[in-house]
Amino acid sequence: ALARPMPAAPSHVARFGTRFHEWVVRHFDSPMLVDPDDMVDRADSDAAGDEELAELCRAFAAGRFGEAVPAALEFPFSLPIGAQEVRGRIDAVYTSTSVVPRDRRVLVVDWKTGRSRPDPLQLGIYRLAWAELHGLPLGQVAAGFYHVRDDRLDLVGDLPDRTGIESLLSELAPGVA
Repeated sequence: ALARPMPAAPSHVARFGTRFHEWVVRHFDSPMLVDPDDMVDRADSDAAGDEELAELCRAFAAGRFGEAVPAALEFPFSLPIGAQEVRGRIDAVYTSTSVVPRDRRVLVVDWKTGRSRPDPLQLGIYRLAWAELHGLPLGQVAAGFYHVRDDRLDLVGDLPDRTGIESLLSELAPGVA
């Protein structure tokens, strides 16, 4: 899967997360909240999903990041790790002192809309990508999962550096990293 990633099968959970991400981007482009009825993927939605999405959007707007304007949203990156090129999108990056931990310059955030357990390796890759692409020492970049439903930010402090990520990826897929 690491060497030749294949698209995941469409799922309600994935579409729901995509719709939420689109809403967040619109939320920061406009002072008004976006009505979920105006969003793309309406054919994939249902009444229960729309209610849940509206509730999630209200929770985000009222939560700790609702008014904190990010330095970057849905930031695309491509990062060579060993023999593999890892590509992704960082949900949000903050530089504001109101949300960044005191001993750091940047906070990389991954939104969590579901109840599944987040993967720290993903967050470690996001943190490494931001630091390297912006010439920052890795220690200056904090990273965390923001559980939107609970307005809870879980900062992850023990993330691997480049060597650690390369080692983890080579264990997962020998010969790839």
